[in-house]
Amino acid sequence: MDLLLMFIVVVSASFSVYYSFKSRAYRREGRFEMTKFYQAKTNIAMGMLLIGMGIIQTFTFPHPSLIRVTIGLIFLALGLFNFYMGTKHYRYYLPQVRDKH
Repeated sequence: MDLLLMFIVVVSASFSVYYSFKSRAYRREGRFEMTKFYQAKTNIAMGMLLIGMGIIQTFTFPHPSLIRVTIGLIFLALGLFNFYMGTKHYRYYLPQVRDKH
């Protein structure tokens, strides 16, 4: 279980960095609609990262302390909010497929 959570954290951190660079590249080109799309993907990846870190902090250590559980729950709350807002913006800024008739 710990290995799976660490894998999720590492992969989502990688995607977060990748989508952040893509977003900045489109911003430099002046393509702001794609910037918003990749920012939403960054938020989804960051939400998954925070959720994974929150689960690790809250549930996997053998002797939980009040501070560790509190920080873990804060990470979980921030991660869920970030994931929710990212998916909301992802659906809104999703590039539309044009009909070629």
